Amino acid sequence: MLDNNGLGQLSDFGSMPNGGDSMDEDCDPVLNGESDKNYMVLLRARMCDSEQKKSFRYGLPVNDLPILPLVSADNPIFHYSCTSLYQYPAPPCPPARATLEPNKIITPEPSPLCFPTALTYTLNPSIDYRFRRGYFYSAPINLDGESKAKEMERLYKIAMPPGVHPLGYDGESKTFTMAPVEGMIEMPAGIPFVACVDGDRDKAITVACVQTLDSLNGYPEHPRITQLFDEVFDLTWGTATTKPFFCLDGTKLNFRSQGEQEDCYDGSASHGITVEEQSHGFVQPAAQANSEEASIAQLKLLVRLAELYNLIVPLCVSKQEWEARKFRITDVNSLCCGGLYSGFSGVQKNVSSSFQGGSLAKRLGVATGAFHVDWKDDPAGWTLIIALFRLPPGSAVGDFLLARSGLYLRVHTDENGYAHFFALIKGNDLHSGTSPTACEAEIKPFFDSLRGMFLYVGPENRVVYVLYPNLSAFQRTEGVSMTQYTSFEPRIPGRQPNPHNFSDDGFPACGTFDDWQ
Repeated sequence: MLDNNGLGQLSDFGSMPNGGDSMDEDCDPVLNGESDKNYMVLLRARMCDSEQKKSFRYGLPVNDLPILPLVSADNPIFHYSCTSLYQYPAPPCPPARATLEPNKIITPEPSPLCFPTALTYTLNPSIDYRFRRGYFYSAPINLDGESKAKEMERLYKIAMPPGVHPLGYDGESKTFTMAPVEGMIEMPAGIPFVACVDGDRDKAITVACVQTLDSLNGYPEHPRITQLFDEVFDLTWGTATTKPFFCLDGTKLNFRSQGEQEDCYDGSASHGITVEEQSHGFVQPAAQANSEEASIAQLKLLVRLAELYNLIVPLCVSKQEWEARKFRITDVNSLCCGGLYSGFSGVQKNVSSSFQGGSLAKRLGVATGAFHVDWKDDPAGWTLIIALFRLPPGSAVGDFLLARSGLYLRVHTDENGYAHFFALIKGNDLHSGTSPTACEAEIKPFFDSLRGMFLYVGPENRVVYVLYPNLSAFQRTEGVSMTQYTSFEPRIPGRQPNPHNFSDDGFPACGTFDDWQ
């Protein structure tokens, strides 16, 4: 006869027939005969087997797992081979500056508010094979209670720093004069920025990296990245025979956008996977492309964005971080956008048409345009921002700022008026951006010159795709709407009567039909 000890509770089976919790058949008057006793023995055995299955994972006991030591930065298990590094077969060249100091602060902070400030970042002295680039800038961070409390108090009071607005316009060169952003550091393209917890290089966490097509030129992935970006460019701005994706019939904006604009398509829209409703909602496909034309365009866009994410992010983070992230996504079987890649769950598309600089809140809403944190993002993942600009040559494109790390990026238009960047960030860190600034006399002639090349030419000058990892999708903190509602129980008040589900609505958000075969 099996012993009761260690068999766990029978909460999943309810109370015993006599109303008690005892499983001792010798004192239970309901158990009459050997068949009943044998049934209880089998029930106990099944309970024991179930508990044992829950207590092991990958052959290890989950309740008594040994704490593994940190993987040393010198351990080759998470090193790339020299053939994978930047500029192979030549060794990666280090950046010109070994130390990056914050820009000089001239303007007093407007008490009680404060401006973002950066630490001093230093370059690793020799090639670090954890990163494909071979080099990175790092700064120590402290995670003790006092340091975190001071940092949190400061971030609550963050204001837009001086230096993000043009100082003036040079009519001869047709360019805007920009000053460095006070107290911050401009990120050079192609070099990861890393936070070393308590100054330990074994505890390196990538916090930001900006890339352009030029900075990616030293990697073997560059030709494919360029091809995909050109295709995203055509889907974004349209061609001589096709409209831009943002103005196709059947697309709609998020609820938090400022609302439909009469003269442009400014606003924010979700594509891919989202979480509907407040509090405990459902992870489900976002359905914001409701026409055949828009759905096909969305499919093409998401598939290309997913591949770009998987090509660019490994060039920005360490091998250990990337391998751990891929394992986590596979382990919990997270649904991702654009196919079966281990990537991101959602895409937010932001379109704006401001030429006067300043905050983006007027065009995108305060939730997206002002300093904010994406608190619903998975802190273990990264957000990749793909931004495309179309402005008169010499315009000020606008800055993108990371308040916590004190970093910002600034790109410039080419001779044709186009600009772009790929920015890897932690969405949970406080961030914001500024609108482009253009010379008013140059705007109309510039857009008139485009009318023969594009089917649609409007005032929109900035399109940003935010590829983000949703916390609910990657940590399974909420339910996943896989199929239609099938319960006989009454619906929870306030829930959608017919929420979208992956079985019926997974295409095109989760990739092509071929991905599911």
